[in-house]
Amino acid sequence: MKMADINNLLANLKQVKKTGRDSWKACCPAHDDRSPSMAVKVARSGAILLHCFAGCSVPEIMDAIGMDMGDLFPEPMDATVNVVRGNKHAFNARDAVAYMAKWLNPELFEDLDPQAMHQEFIDKYCPGLSFDVYRNGTFAYPPLSENSTAT
Repeated sequence: MKMADINNLLANLKQVKKTGRDSWKACCPAHDDRSPSMAVKVARSGAILLHCFAGCSVPEIMDAIGMDMGDLFPEPMDATVNVVRGNKHAFNARDAVAYMAKWLNPELFEDLDPQAMHQEFIDKYCPGLSFDVYRNGTFAYPPLSENSTAT
């Protein structure tokens, strides 16, 4: 599985210290941090997870180092959707990681809003589709026909 570029991210941080196989601590670039207060981890999916214990949001952190939110994920922001055959639900890779992070560690990702991310994806990459995630729930694609295949 392809990983996001962790080396590029770490090169933009100060006082980086390895704390585990795929985890580090560093000073948060979004606030005046003199002692490392931010956790950095590469998830099994290859996505990079960030958490500032002082409360800075991930977008604030990424803005402070001049990187895009998409740099945290191994696939491009416009990645094709993955279809789960049982329920025929579809997410882009970024939203799937966000939903899982929030579900598994809600206390670490209080500032993360997976629904807002999903709505942003729909608005940006599905022009003409009028769908409100907050009102209708997670977007589900129509069932696959018997003759089609998912990739």
